[in-house]
Amino acid sequence: MKKHKSAKYFFALATRRYERRDYQGAIDAFNKLHELKEGWNSYQGLGLSLFKTKNYTQAIDAFHKSLAIKEDWSSYQGLGLSFFKTKNYTQAIDAFRKSLLLKEDWNSYRDLGSALCKTNQLLAAIDVFRKSLSLKQDWSSYNALGWALFDTSQHEEAADAFRKALTLKEYWNSYRGLGWALFRTKNFTEAIENFRKSVSLKQNWSSYNGLGWALFDTNQHKEAADAFFKSLALNENWDSYRGLGWALFNLNKYSEAIDYFHKSVALKEESNDSWKKKDDTLTVLIGASRYSFFHKRILFKRTDIYHYSPINNELKDFICLCPWETECLFRYATFAKQGIVEIGRAKGGSTLLLALSNPNTNIISIDIAPANDYKLKSIFNKLNCGQNVNLLTGDANKVNKDIIKSGFSYDFLFIDGDHSYEGCLKDIQTWFPNLAPGGLIVFHDAFSDKSGFECGWGKIGVFEAIMEFSRHNDLSFLIPPSSSSRFWENPNGSLCVVQKIFKSLS
Repeated sequence: MKKHKSAKYFFALATRRYERRDYQGAIDAFNKLHELKEGWNSYQGLGLSLFKTKNYTQAIDAFHKSLAIKEDWSSYQGLGLSFFKTKNYTQAIDAFRKSLLLKEDWNSYRDLGSALCKTNQLLAAIDVFRKSLSLKQDWSSYNALGWALFDTSQHEEAADAFRKALTLKEYWNSYRGLGWALFRTKNFTEAIENFRKSVSLKQNWSSYNGLGWALFDTNQHKEAADAFFKSLALNENWDSYRGLGWALFNLNKYSEAIDYFHKSVALKEESNDSWKKKDDTLTVLIGASRYSFFHKRILFKRTDIYHYSPINNELKDFICLCPWETECLFRYATFAKQGIVEIGRAKGGSTLLLALSNPNTNIISIDIAPANDYKLKSIFNKLNCGQNVNLLTGDANKVNKDIIKSGFSYDFLFIDGDHSYEGCLKDIQTWFPNLAPGGLIVFHDAFSDKSGFECGWGKIGVFEAIMEFSRHNDLSFLIPPSSSSRFWENPNGSLCVVQKIFKSLS
Protein backbone atom coordinates (compact mmCIF):
# COMPACT_ATOMS: atom_id res chain seq x y z
CA MET A 1 0.00 0.00 0.00
CA LYS A 2 1.44 3.43 -1.05
CA LYS A 3 2.29 5.70 1.87
CA HIS A 4 1.07 9.33 1.63
CA LYS A 5 3.66 11.99 2.37
CA SER A 6 2.74 14.37 5.19
CA ALA A 7 2.77 18.18 5.39
CA LYS A 8 5.73 17.88 7.80
CA TYR A 9 7.66 15.94 5.14
CA PHE A 10 7.09 18.59 2.43
CA PHE A 11 8.03 21.44 4.80
CA ALA A 12 11.32 19.70 5.68
CA LEU A 13 11.95 18.97 1.99
CA ALA A 14 11.28 22.58 0.99
CA THR A 15 13.55 23.86 3.76
CA ARG A 16 16.42 21.57 2.74
CA ARG A 17 16.10 22.59 -0.91
CA TYR A 18 16.09 26.28 0.03
CA GLU A 19 19.22 25.84 2.17
CA ARG A 20 20.93 24.10 -0.80
CA ARG A 21 19.88 27.06 -2.99
CA ASP A 22 17.59 24.84 -5.06
CA TYR A 23 14.96 27.57 -5.05
CA GLN A 24 12.75 26.16 -7.80
CA GLY A 25 12.72 22.81 -5.99
CA ALA A 26 11.77 24.63 -2.79
CA ILE A 27 8.90 26.40 -4.60
CA ASP A 28 7.56 23.03 -5.85
CA ALA A 29 7.74 21.53 -2.35
CA PHE A 30 6.04 24.53 -0.71
CA ASN A 31 3.22 24.41 -3.30
CA LYS A 32 2.67 20.66 -2.60
CA LEU A 33 2.67 21.43 1.11
CA HIS A 34 -0.07 24.02 0.63
CA GLU A 35 -2.30 21.38 -0.97
CA LEU A 36 -2.23 19.67 2.44
CA LYS A 37 -1.83 22.55 4.90
CA GLU A 38 -1.43 26.33 4.89
CA GLY A 39 0.85 28.01 7.40
CA TRP A 40 2.40 31.45 7.83
CA ASN A 41 5.94 30.09 7.86
CA SER A 42 5.43 27.99 4.72
CA TYR A 43 4.02 30.98 2.82
CA GLN A 44 6.98 32.99 4.11
CA GLY A 45 9.34 30.31 2.79
CA LEU A 46 7.53 30.31 -0.54
CA GLY A 47 7.87 34.10 -0.71
CA LEU A 48 11.60 33.92 -0.01
CA SER A 49 12.07 31.22 -2.66
CA LEU A 50 10.11 33.21 -5.24
CA PHE A 51 12.17 36.30 -4.39
CA LYS A 52 15.39 34.36 -4.99
CA THR A 53 14.13 33.34 -8.45
CA LYS A 54 13.18 36.99 -9.19
CA ASN A 55 9.44 36.22 -9.27
CA TYR A 56 8.79 39.36 -7.25
CA THR A 57 5.06 39.79 -7.97
CA GLN A 58 4.34 36.20 -6.90
CA ALA A 59 6.58 36.70 -3.86
CA ILE A 60 4.46 39.69 -2.82
CA ASP A 61 1.34 37.52 -2.98
CA ALA A 62 3.00 34.80 -0.86
CA PHE A 63 4.19 37.27 1.79
CA HIS A 64 0.69 38.80 1.97
CA LYS A 65 -0.77 35.31 2.60
CA SER A 66 1.81 34.71 5.32
CA LEU A 67 0.99 38.02 7.02
CA ALA A 68 -2.76 37.35 6.82
CA ILE A 69 -2.15 34.33 9.08
CA LYS A 70 0.49 35.86 11.35
CA GLU A 71 2.26 39.23 11.47
CA ASP A 72 5.97 38.47 11.45
CA TRP A 73 8.83 40.95 11.04
CA SER A 74 10.68 38.72 8.56
CA SER A 75 7.65 38.46 6.26
CA TYR A 76 7.26 42.25 6.30
CA GLN A 77 10.95 42.55 5.45
CA GLY A 78 10.58 40.13 2.52
CA LEU A 79 7.50 42.01 1.38
CA GLY A 80 9.41 45.30 1.51
CA LEU A 81 12.28 43.88 -0.55
CA SER A 82 9.83 42.53 -3.13
CA PHE A 83 8.08 45.90 -3.41
CA PHE A 84 11.52 47.55 -3.72
CA LYS A 85 12.48 45.26 -6.60
CA THR A 86 9.22 46.11 -8.41
CA LYS A 87 9.92 49.85 -7.83
CA ASN A 88 6.91 50.26 -5.54
CA TYR A 89 9.01 52.29 -3.12
CA THR A 90 6.20 53.83 -1.06
CA GLN A 91 4.76 50.37 -0.32
CA ALA A 92 8.28 49.13 0.43
CA ILE A 93 8.73 51.92 3.00
CA ASP A 94 5.46 50.96 4.68
CA ALA A 95 6.46 47.27 4.83
CA PHE A 96 9.92 47.99 6.26
CA ARG A 97 8.43 50.25 8.93
CA LYS A 98 5.96 47.54 9.96
CA SER A 99 8.84 45.09 10.16
CA LEU A 100 10.73 47.46 12.47
CA LEU A 101 7.71 47.87 14.73
CA LEU A 102 7.93 44.13 15.41
CA LYS A 103 11.73 43.87 15.61
CA GLU A 104 14.63 46.28 15.33
CA ASP A 105 16.89 44.79 12.69
CA TRP A 106 19.86 46.47 11.02
CA ASN A 107 18.92 45.00 7.63
CA SER A 108 15.42 46.48 7.80
CA TYR A 109 16.77 49.90 8.75
CA ARG A 110 19.27 49.75 5.88
CA ASP A 111 16.60 48.67 3.38
CA LEU A 112 14.19 51.33 4.66
CA GLY A 113 16.93 53.91 4.08
CA SER A 114 17.43 52.70 0.52
CA ALA A 115 13.69 52.99 -0.19
CA LEU A 116 13.60 56.50 1.32
CA CYS A 117 16.47 57.47 -1.01
CA LYS A 118 14.48 56.23 -4.00
CA THR A 119 11.63 58.60 -3.03
CA ASN A 120 14.14 61.45 -2.54
CA GLN A 121 13.62 61.51 1.25
CA LEU A 122 17.38 61.72 1.67
CA LEU A 123 17.54 63.40 5.05
CA ALA A 124 15.22 60.86 6.66
CA ALA A 125 17.30 58.13 4.99
CA ILE A 126 20.48 59.47 6.60
CA ASP A 127 18.98 59.04 10.08
CA VAL A 128 17.79 55.53 9.23
CA PHE A 129 21.20 54.44 7.90
CA ARG A 130 22.78 55.72 11.11
CA LYS A 131 20.27 53.68 13.13
CA SER A 132 21.24 50.59 11.11
CA LEU A 133 24.92 51.25 11.85
CA SER A 134 24.21 51.63 15.57
CA LEU A 135 23.00 48.01 15.50
CA LYS A 136 25.72 46.64 13.21
CA GLN A 137 28.80 48.14 11.54
CA ASP A 138 28.14 47.00 7.96
CA TRP A 139 29.92 48.19 4.82
CA SER A 140 26.74 48.42 2.74
CA SER A 141 25.06 50.73 5.29
CA TYR A 142 28.14 52.96 5.37
CA ASN A 143 28.19 53.00 1.57
CA ALA A 144 24.50 53.92 1.36
CA LEU A 145 24.97 56.57 4.07
CA GLY A 146 27.86 58.02 2.08
CA TRP A 147 25.76 58.47 -1.04
CA ALA A 148 22.85 60.00 0.89
CA LEU A 149 25.23 62.48 2.54
CA PHE A 150 26.84 63.22 -0.84
CA ASP A 151 23.45 63.87 -2.46
CA THR A 152 22.64 66.39 0.29
CA SER A 153 25.98 68.18 -0.31
CA GLN A 154 27.53 66.99 2.98
CA HIS A 155 30.74 66.04 1.21
CA GLU A 156 33.18 65.79 4.11
CA GLU A 157 30.76 63.59 6.08
CA ALA A 158 30.19 61.51 2.94
CA ALA A 159 33.94 60.96 2.55
CA ASP A 160 34.13 59.75 6.16
CA ALA A 161 31.27 57.27 5.56
CA PHE A 162 32.87 55.90 2.38
CA ARG A 163 36.21 55.47 4.19
CA LYS A 164 34.48 53.46 6.93
CA ALA A 165 32.77 51.30 4.28
CA LEU A 166 36.14 50.59 2.68
CA THR A 167 37.72 49.50 5.96
CA LEU A 168 35.09 46.74 6.07
CA LYS A 169 35.10 45.81 2.38
CA GLU A 170 36.90 46.95 -0.76
CA TYR A 171 34.10 47.84 -3.16
CA TRP A 172 34.26 49.77 -6.42
CA ASN A 173 31.19 51.90 -5.64
CA SER A 174 32.62 53.04 -2.30
CA TYR A 175 35.88 54.06 -3.99
CA ARG A 176 33.79 55.91 -6.59
CA GLY A 177 31.81 57.70 -3.87
CA LEU A 178 34.96 58.61 -1.96
CA GLY A 179 36.48 59.93 -5.18
CA TRP A 180 33.52 62.21 -5.84
CA ALA A 181 33.34 63.40 -2.22
CA LEU A 182 37.05 64.28 -2.29
CA PHE A 183 36.60 65.98 -5.67
CA ARG A 184 33.81 68.17 -4.24
CA THR A 185 36.09 69.22 -1.39
CA LYS A 186 38.87 69.97 -3.92
CA ASN A 187 41.16 67.16 -2.74
CA PHE A 188 41.93 66.35 -6.36
CA THR A 189 45.06 64.21 -5.84
CA GLU A 190 43.27 61.88 -3.39
CA ALA A 191 40.22 61.86 -5.67
CA ILE A 192 42.37 60.66 -8.59
CA GLU A 193 43.76 57.83 -6.47
CA ASN A 194 40.30 56.63 -5.42
CA PHE A 195 38.76 56.88 -8.89
CA ARG A 196 41.62 54.72 -10.19
CA LYS A 197 41.00 52.15 -7.48
CA SER A 198 37.32 52.10 -8.43
CA VAL A 199 37.96 51.40 -12.13
CA SER A 200 40.57 48.76 -11.22
CA LEU A 201 37.77 46.82 -9.50
CA LYS A 202 35.08 47.60 -12.07
CA GLN A 203 35.15 49.54 -15.33
CA ASN A 204 32.41 52.14 -14.80
CA TRP A 205 31.72 55.36 -16.65
CA SER A 206 31.07 57.54 -13.59
CA SER A 207 34.49 56.85 -12.04
CA TYR A 208 36.22 57.53 -15.36
CA ASN A 209 34.21 60.76 -15.62
CA GLY A 210 35.25 61.81 -12.10
CA LEU A 211 38.84 60.83 -12.84
CA GLY A 212 38.74 63.00 -15.95
CA TRP A 213 37.55 66.06 -14.03
CA ALA A 214 40.07 65.54 -11.20
CA LEU A 215 42.91 65.23 -13.74
CA PHE A 216 41.61 68.30 -15.58
CA ASP A 217 41.62 70.37 -12.38
CA THR A 218 45.24 69.39 -11.78
CA ASN A 219 46.13 70.51 -15.34
CA GLN A 220 46.75 66.97 -16.61
CA HIS A 221 44.75 67.64 -19.75
CA LYS A 222 46.01 64.78 -21.92
CA GLU A 223 45.32 62.20 -19.19
CA ALA A 224 41.94 63.84 -18.55
CA ALA A 225 40.97 63.49 -22.22
CA ASP A 226 41.89 59.79 -22.08
CA ALA A 227 39.69 59.29 -18.98
CA PHE A 228 36.74 61.07 -20.61
CA PHE A 229 37.12 58.90 -23.74
CA LYS A 230 36.97 55.77 -21.56
CA SER A 231 33.88 57.09 -19.77
CA LEU A 232 32.12 57.71 -23.09
CA ALA A 233 33.03 54.23 -24.36
CA LEU A 234 31.00 52.82 -21.45
CA ASN A 235 28.15 55.34 -21.45
CA GLU A 236 27.41 58.30 -23.70
CA ASN A 237 26.77 61.18 -21.29
CA TRP A 238 26.74 64.96 -21.62
CA ASP A 239 29.13 65.67 -18.73
CA SER A 240 31.95 63.53 -20.15
CA TYR A 241 31.49 65.16 -23.57
CA ARG A 242 31.74 68.53 -21.82
CA GLY A 243 34.89 67.47 -19.96
CA LEU A 244 36.44 66.07 -23.12
CA GLY A 245 35.71 69.35 -24.90
CA TRP A 246 37.51 71.37 -22.23
CA ALA A 247 40.47 68.96 -22.10
CA LEU A 248 40.92 69.19 -25.88
CA PHE A 249 40.45 72.96 -25.76
CA ASN A 250 43.37 73.20 -23.34
CA LEU A 251 45.42 70.99 -25.68
CA ASN A 252 44.73 73.55 -28.46
CA LYS A 253 42.56 71.08 -30.40
CA TYR A 254 39.81 73.61 -30.94
CA SER A 255 37.89 71.98 -33.81
CA GLU A 256 37.57 68.69 -31.94
CA ALA A 257 36.63 70.55 -28.77
CA ILE A 258 33.78 72.34 -30.55
CA ASP A 259 32.40 69.02 -31.83
CA TYR A 260 32.32 67.55 -28.33
CA PHE A 261 30.78 70.69 -26.81
CA HIS A 262 27.97 70.41 -29.38
CA LYS A 263 27.43 66.76 -28.46
CA SER A 264 27.31 67.68 -24.77
CA VAL A 265 24.68 70.38 -25.29
CA ALA A 266 22.54 68.13 -27.50
CA LEU A 267 22.57 65.28 -24.97
CA LYS A 268 21.82 67.49 -21.98
CA GLU A 269 18.88 69.23 -23.63
CA GLU A 270 17.46 65.95 -24.92
CA SER A 271 17.78 63.78 -21.81
CA ASN A 272 17.48 66.18 -18.88
CA ASP A 273 15.17 69.00 -19.86
CA SER A 274 13.39 69.10 -16.47
CA TRP A 275 16.72 69.41 -14.63
CA LYS A 276 17.80 72.17 -17.01
CA LYS A 277 14.59 74.13 -16.40
CA LYS A 278 15.04 73.96 -12.62
CA ASP A 279 18.69 74.93 -12.91
CA ASP A 280 17.77 77.87 -15.16
CA THR A 281 15.19 78.97 -12.57
CA LEU A 282 17.82 78.94 -9.84
CA THR A 283 20.19 80.91 -12.08
CA VAL A 284 17.58 83.67 -12.51
CA LEU A 285 16.93 83.79 -8.75
CA ILE A 286 20.66 83.99 -8.03
CA GLY A 287 20.91 86.83 -10.55
CA ALA A 288 18.18 88.74 -8.73
CA SER A 289 19.74 88.24 -5.30
CA ARG A 290 23.16 89.08 -6.73
CA TYR A 291 21.78 92.46 -7.84
CA SER A 292 20.23 93.18 -4.44
CA PHE A 293 23.28 92.09 -2.48
CA PHE A 294 26.00 93.54 -4.67
CA HIS A 295 24.06 96.80 -4.79
CA LYS A 296 25.09 97.14 -1.12
CA ARG A 297 28.74 97.08 -2.30
CA ILE A 298 29.63 93.82 -0.58
CA LEU A 299 31.78 92.57 -3.45
CA PHE A 300 34.18 89.65 -3.60
CA LYS A 301 34.90 86.81 -5.98
CA ARG A 302 32.65 83.74 -6.03
CA THR A 303 32.06 80.97 -8.57
CA ASP A 304 30.87 81.59 -12.13
CA ILE A 305 27.21 80.99 -11.44
CA TYR A 306 27.08 84.06 -9.18
CA HIS A 307 28.87 86.34 -11.62
CA TYR A 308 27.10 85.36 -14.82
CA SER A 309 23.52 84.88 -13.61
CA PRO A 310 21.18 87.14 -15.60
CA ILE A 311 19.36 89.93 -13.74
CA ASN A 312 15.57 89.90 -14.01
CA ASN A 313 14.37 93.51 -13.71
CA GLU A 314 11.07 92.35 -12.20
CA LEU A 315 12.91 90.63 -9.35
CA LYS A 316 15.80 92.96 -8.57
CA ASP A 317 15.66 94.26 -4.97
CA PHE A 318 12.85 91.74 -4.34
CA ILE A 319 14.88 88.76 -3.06
CA CYS A 320 16.57 89.97 0.13
CA LEU A 321 19.08 87.14 0.39
CA CYS A 322 22.69 87.02 -0.67
CA PRO A 323 23.30 84.77 -3.72
CA TRP A 324 24.72 81.82 -1.82
CA GLU A 325 21.80 81.92 0.64
CA THR A 326 19.46 81.85 -2.35
CA GLU A 327 21.15 78.75 -3.75
CA CYS A 328 21.27 76.97 -0.37
CA LEU A 329 17.60 77.62 0.49
CA PHE A 330 16.46 76.70 -3.04
CA ARG A 331 18.30 73.38 -3.04
CA TYR A 332 17.26 72.31 0.48
CA ALA A 333 13.60 73.19 -0.18
CA THR A 334 13.53 70.67 -3.04
CA PHE A 335 13.79 67.88 -0.41
CA ALA A 336 10.36 68.70 1.06
CA LYS A 337 7.69 66.12 0.24
CA GLN A 338 4.87 66.71 2.74
CA GLY A 339 4.62 70.47 3.09
CA ILE A 340 6.53 73.72 3.68
CA VAL A 341 5.87 76.36 6.35
CA GLU A 342 7.47 79.79 6.09
CA ILE A 343 7.44 82.13 9.10
CA GLY A 344 8.09 85.69 7.99
CA ARG A 345 7.94 86.63 4.31
CA ALA A 346 8.29 90.47 4.33
CA LYS A 347 8.42 91.40 0.60
CA GLY A 348 7.93 87.76 -0.42
CA GLY A 349 11.26 87.07 -2.11
CA SER A 350 11.88 83.87 -0.14
CA THR A 351 8.25 82.84 -0.68
CA LEU A 352 8.76 83.10 -4.42
CA LEU A 353 11.98 81.13 -4.14
CA LEU A 354 10.24 78.31 -2.22
CA ALA A 355 7.38 78.23 -4.73
CA LEU A 356 9.75 77.90 -7.68
CA SER A 357 11.97 75.37 -5.92
CA ASN A 358 9.12 73.01 -5.01
CA PRO A 359 6.00 73.64 -7.14
CA ASN A 360 4.40 70.28 -6.26
CA THR A 361 4.43 70.68 -2.46
CA ASN A 362 1.89 72.79 -0.55
CA ILE A 363 3.36 75.88 1.10
CA ILE A 364 1.93 78.01 3.93
CA SER A 365 3.58 81.41 4.37
CA ILE A 366 2.79 83.40 7.52
CA ASP A 367 3.66 87.02 8.32
CA ILE A 368 2.16 89.30 10.95
CA ALA A 369 2.57 92.36 8.69
CA PRO A 370 3.61 91.44 5.11
CA ALA A 371 5.26 94.23 3.13
CA ASN A 372 3.54 93.85 -0.24
CA ASP A 373 1.47 90.73 -0.94
CA TYR A 374 -0.09 92.47 -3.94
CA LYS A 375 3.28 92.64 -5.71
CA LEU A 376 4.08 89.05 -4.71
CA LYS A 377 0.81 87.80 -6.20
CA SER A 378 1.49 89.86 -9.33
CA ILE A 379 4.90 88.17 -9.74
CA PHE A 380 3.30 84.77 -9.11
CA ASN A 381 0.91 85.46 -12.00
CA LYS A 382 3.63 86.70 -14.37
CA LEU A 383 5.86 83.69 -13.66
CA ASN A 384 2.91 81.26 -13.66
CA CYS A 385 3.74 79.88 -10.22
CA GLY A 386 2.53 80.07 -6.63
CA GLN A 387 -0.63 78.02 -7.11
CA ASN A 388 0.60 75.82 -4.25
CA VAL A 389 1.15 78.78 -1.87
CA ASN A 390 -1.29 79.93 0.84
CA LEU A 391 -0.44 83.45 2.07
CA LEU A 392 -1.62 84.01 5.65
CA THR A 393 -1.52 87.24 7.65
CA GLY A 394 -1.26 86.84 11.41
CA ASP A 395 0.85 85.73 14.35
CA ALA A 396 2.54 82.43 13.46
CA ASN A 397 2.22 81.23 17.04
CA LYS A 398 -1.54 81.82 17.09
CA VAL A 399 -2.48 80.31 13.70
CA ASN A 400 -0.47 77.13 14.38
CA LYS A 401 -3.28 75.21 16.07
CA ASP A 402 -5.76 75.88 13.25
CA ILE A 403 -3.21 74.76 10.64
CA ILE A 404 -2.47 71.52 12.50
CA LYS A 405 -6.20 70.85 13.02
CA SER A 406 -6.74 71.24 9.26
CA GLY A 407 -4.53 68.18 8.71
CA PHE A 408 -1.64 70.06 7.10
CA SER A 409 1.63 68.17 7.54
CA TYR A 410 5.07 69.60 6.85
CA ASP A 411 8.67 68.43 6.67
CA PHE A 412 10.32 71.78 5.91
CA LEU A 413 10.23 74.91 8.09
CA PHE A 414 11.83 78.24 7.11
CA ILE A 415 12.07 80.63 10.07
CA ASP A 416 12.74 84.25 9.20
CA GLY A 417 10.29 86.08 11.49
CA ASP A 418 10.89 87.75 14.85
CA HIS A 419 14.69 87.86 15.17
CA SER A 420 14.78 88.46 18.92
CA TYR A 421 15.87 85.60 21.18
CA GLU A 422 12.42 85.27 22.76
CA GLY A 423 10.54 85.58 19.47
CA CYS A 424 12.67 83.10 17.54
CA LEU A 425 12.69 80.59 20.40
CA LYS A 426 8.89 80.73 20.59
CA ASP A 427 8.60 80.12 16.83
CA ILE A 428 10.78 77.00 17.14
CA GLN A 429 8.92 75.72 20.21
CA THR A 430 5.55 76.19 18.48
CA TRP A 431 6.34 74.57 15.13
CA PHE A 432 8.96 71.92 15.94
CA PRO A 433 6.64 69.32 17.60
CA ASN A 434 4.60 68.72 14.43
CA LEU A 435 7.57 68.79 12.03
CA ALA A 436 7.87 65.34 10.41
CA PRO A 437 10.75 63.13 11.65
CA GLY A 438 13.74 63.77 9.42
CA GLY A 439 12.30 67.18 8.49
CA LEU A 440 14.38 70.34 8.12
CA ILE A 441 14.39 73.75 9.77
CA VAL A 442 16.23 76.53 7.93
CA PHE A 443 16.98 79.72 9.87
CA HIS A 444 17.91 83.06 8.34
CA ASP A 445 20.23 85.55 10.08
CA ALA A 446 21.69 82.82 12.29
CA PHE A 447 25.06 84.21 13.30
CA SER A 448 26.90 84.76 16.55
CA ASP A 449 26.13 88.29 17.67
CA LYS A 450 29.49 89.24 19.15
CA SER A 451 29.28 92.74 17.74
CA GLY A 452 25.81 93.55 19.09
CA PHE A 453 24.35 93.51 15.58
CA GLU A 454 20.83 94.99 15.60
CA CYS A 455 17.83 95.22 13.29
CA GLY A 456 14.19 96.34 13.56
CA TRP A 457 13.55 93.87 16.39
CA GLY A 458 16.55 95.09 18.40
CA LYS A 459 19.50 92.82 19.11
CA ILE A 460 19.40 89.71 16.91
CA GLY A 461 19.02 86.56 19.03
CA VAL A 462 18.47 83.84 16.40
CA PHE A 463 21.83 82.21 17.14
CA GLU A 464 21.17 82.06 20.89
CA ALA A 465 17.63 80.70 20.35
CA ILE A 466 18.93 77.87 18.15
CA MET A 467 21.65 76.96 20.64
CA GLU A 468 19.22 76.96 23.58
CA PHE A 469 16.62 74.81 21.81
CA SER A 470 19.23 72.34 20.53
CA ARG A 471 20.40 71.60 24.09
CA HIS A 472 17.06 70.04 25.01
CA ASN A 473 15.74 68.59 21.72
CA ASP A 474 16.63 66.03 19.06
CA LEU A 475 18.36 68.12 16.40
CA SER A 476 21.22 67.41 14.04
CA PHE A 477 23.13 70.35 12.53
CA LEU A 478 23.59 70.05 8.76
CA ILE A 479 24.84 73.64 8.43
CA PRO A 480 25.86 75.22 11.75
CA PRO A 481 25.27 78.93 12.43
CA SER A 482 27.90 81.42 11.32
CA SER A 483 30.48 82.26 13.97
CA SER A 484 30.62 85.87 12.82
CA SER A 485 28.21 88.64 11.86
CA ARG A 486 30.26 88.89 8.62
CA PHE A 487 28.03 86.02 7.42
CA TRP A 488 28.56 86.80 3.72
CA GLU A 489 32.04 85.30 4.01
CA ASN A 490 30.48 81.86 4.64
CA PRO A 491 29.53 79.47 1.80
CA ASN A 492 25.87 79.46 2.99
CA GLY A 493 25.67 83.04 4.25
CA SER A 494 23.67 83.46 7.45
CA LEU A 495 21.61 80.29 6.97
CA CYS A 496 21.59 77.54 9.57
CA VAL A 497 20.05 74.17 8.66
CA VAL A 498 19.01 71.60 11.28
CA GLN A 499 17.27 68.26 10.96
CA LYS A 500 14.76 66.68 13.32
CA ILE A 501 16.31 63.38 14.29
CA PHE A 502 14.49 60.27 13.06
CA LYS A 503 13.85 58.31 16.25
CA SER A 504 13.56 54.56 16.67
CA LEU A 505 10.37 53.05 15.31
CA SER A 506 10.06 50.43 18.03
